[in-house]
Amino acid sequence: MAERAIEMPLKSLPEQIAQWLITEISEERLAPGQRITEQFIADRFNVSRGPVRDAFRMVEKTGLVKLLPRRGVVVTPLDAEELEDLFEIRTALMRCVLRRVIRKTSDEQVQALLAGAQELLGIVSEEDRFYAASNALGERFMQLAVSQKLDEFMEPVQLQIMRYRHHGFSSAAARKASAEGFRDLALALIKRDETALLDVLESANARLKAEVLRAFSPRVLTGEEE
Repeated sequence: MAERAIEMPLKSLPEQIAQWLITEISEERLAPGQRITEQFIADRFNVSRGPVRDAFRMVEKTGLVKLLPRRGVVVTPLDAEELEDLFEIRTALMRCVLRRVIRKTSDEQVQALLAGAQELLGIVSEEDRFYAASNALGERFMQLAVSQKLDEFMEPVQLQIMRYRHHGFSSAAARKASAEGFRDLALALIKRDETALLDVLESANARLKAEVLRAFSPRVLTGEEE
């Protein structure tokens, strides 16, 4: 007897709008500091304002927008001090992730992570392809940790950092730093060396943060006009 396909629940209208907003903000088609009105989104999706308000509340929880009473939302500006904080938080969370990964992963899974890192090193010159592959490899690390609570904590931090990383990955040096960080993490996992693994994490995040910061001018970071 044929197995019945599992039906995935469809996203609600507010969830669809929220996902669109997150994507547009992450790709900066909605710019830092830009105000977005309920009416603009309602017209864009041909819906009433109710689902738009719900979507705004969802996206506000990620830190990507700030609600303006009766005025819609404003896209959170990019800020160097915030970036420092986000990387510090991400590093602390990743320490927890990697401690779980080193205990739970098989040798075959670690080899797959290393292969993914080597692939990244081979596409450093291709920004869009690299960006997608890097996000996918980061997701694989999270999945191997098998922790819903860590996922919940990490998601908003990752969404906010993505905006900075997307800018920063315009630099080939930043892409190379990221790929080398993934590779060195995988190599430490192969050796099952937790101390080396956490040292690599600190070093890789510091390199990537420095390269991402270097890609910004102060005006871009604060959302000011040239």
